[in-house]
Amino acid sequence: MNISSGTRSFLVFIVLTIVFILIGHSVHLFDHYEHWRDFLAQRSPFLSSAVFIFIYVVSTFLIWFGPKDVLRVASVLVFGVWWSTLLVYIGETLNMVTLFWFSRRLGRGFVEEKARGRMKEIDEAVSNTSVPMIFFMKFYPVISFRFLDLGYGLTRISFFKYAAVSVVASPIRLFVIQYFIDLMMKFGLNSARDPAKAIGLVFEMTDYFMTRPVLFIAMEVYALSGILFFAALFIRYKIRKRRVRLAGNRSTPIPE
Repeated sequence: MNISSGTRSFLVFIVLTIVFILIGHSVHLFDHYEHWRDFLAQRSPFLSSAVFIFIYVVSTFLIWFGPKDVLRVASVLVFGVWWSTLLVYIGETLNMVTLFWFSRRLGRGFVEEKARGRMKEIDEAVSNTSVPMIFFMKFYPVISFRFLDLGYGLTRISFFKYAAVSVVASPIRLFVIQYFIDLMMKFGLNSARDPAKAIGLVFEMTDYFMTRPVLFIAMEVYALSGILFFAALFIRYKIRKRRVRLAGNRSTPIPE
């Protein structure tokens, strides 16, 4: 039985995906952020920054569940919000390139060979995803970066289009996440085991925002803009779909 090169590559992709998932469930090096905090703090700022980026990229590629959040927490404690955001941004950019091309090289050929009918329509629709849609998914914490990078790698979208939007859209999202990690650590939410205590800490954190109008307004604008952005994309999608349907109706010959 002859197996096409696209199918062989896709089988390798599936096997590696399963291996990476199993590694994530079996490796416990990233269970505790304290270990990585101490490991990074023992080195000079320049060396620890370089080591952090290397570990972040390698671990995120090999372990798809778990390590990223632990490393982000450790980076906030060692580098602070601003510098950790920059380091995570560099790491995520390298991740984007690595995961996109991993998916593109091993999976795209299979999709092209097997895409028929409805699947082909979906492939074309995703490949023609507009810049605003990619920007939305990268700017707001809706979908994990790694799954976006892997998913878009399977499509025929231009890498440069996807990469350009990713580079521009992701910094604000990463800063917001790093900032909230820092707040959670300061208020002790990460170690609260009692639900009543956790709720109390949440109220304390809320009061912290309320007493800082500029910060509160900035977060409200970020959250509200996400809702409005999504609504605008949905309306735009409906309008374009209606135009396509009307154009199709006009092109259909009227029977005599």
